[in-house]
Amino acid sequence: MLLVPAIMFVQGESGAGHDRWLTMAFGSMALFVLVATRLSGYIARVDDQAGQLREQAERDDLTGLPNRRQFERLAARAAADGPCQVVMLDLAGF
Repeated sequence: MLLVPAIMFVQGESGAGHDRWLTMAFGSMALFVLVATRLSGYIARVDDQAGQLREQAERDDLTGLPNRRQFERLAARAAADGPCQVVMLDLAGF
């Protein structure tokens, strides 16, 4: 990404129009840094939102307790680690 500004910088050092080439090179480098900074902030915000969605998908809205998806994920992880036992109670009609 910084190859073009570097080439402009080298050409500005060796050729005519020294100030114009250097100005364009430094301007394009500054633009690159600004875009990269903005993009990193956007990525951090999307990552935070993904975490919030993951949390909402694995918890009951009313009680905040883990739901079946999270139970299945944790049970699969426990079963992969070794033998385990699970007790389930069906509270249909409760």
